Amino acid sequence: MIDEWEWGESGLQSGWAETLRAGTSAESDDALRQATANGLALGDDSFVDSLEQSAGRRLRARRRGRPRLGSKASAAAAGTGNS
Repeated sequence: MIDEWEWGESGLQSGWAETLRAGTSAESDDALRQATANGLALGDDSFVDSLEQSAGRRLRARRRGRPRLGSKASAAAAGTGNS
């Protein structure tokens, strides 16, 4: 729960109200909906990096489907590496 005094003293309250009044673009709304629906973080790379470190898990979307056969990681996983 947020302490009202702390919220008011931080200066975030007025900034947040202004942000809400300004509104957002349809693009931003869609990005937020997608990230929320998929349990992913939304922000710049340094922000998402810090969240991933704190959470101890990946918070970015991966490519869909199986890894490509030509990659070293998939070859090692399949036991077909040239070691």
